[in-house]
Amino acid sequence: MRLVPVLLVALIASGCAGGYDRPKSLEGRKAGDVVFEAKRGRKQGYVEIFRSIVNPSTHWEGVGHFSFVYFKKFEICQCSLKEVVISPRGRYLVFVARDGTLSVFDSKSSRVERLSEGYIGYPISIEWKFLLGPLIVSVAEPSNIHAESRVEFNVTLEPET
Repeated sequence: MRLVPVLLVALIASGCAGGYDRPKSLEGRKAGDVVFEAKRGRKQGYVEIFRSIVNPSTHWEGVGHFSFVYFKKFEICQCSLKEVVISPRGRYLVFVARDGTLSVFDSKSSRVERLSEGYIGYPISIEWKFLLGPLIVSVAEPSNIHAESRVEFNVTLEPET
């Protein structure tokens, strides 16, 4: 029982309880600085950008690794290209937005339309019917990523040109 207070005092005295030691390679850098960036192109103007960004000094990991999907210079989501579905000609992209909603991006207008009210899973495949009927999305279920369910959305998408 006396070991816990002694251990806590030892941690505070050594400076380990207040934060984490930063690697020497991060000296002089502040939270939010990009230390590495790589791009992977995709058809129809979409690109995935991988970034390693310096975390705040209170974070247990010195650098965080993130993936973003862009259309030209427009950031669509903080996700990878494996977590989105692009329509056959590239006009539309379905993804999970930062607020957790399933959303569709229209590259012609650069508009994002929310499909769901909350998180229902990330998109796996889509039946692109455009003006002919509802958008049917197969999503990975949040509780079991190996299971998928089909969800219908009453949204009318213009045909791709």
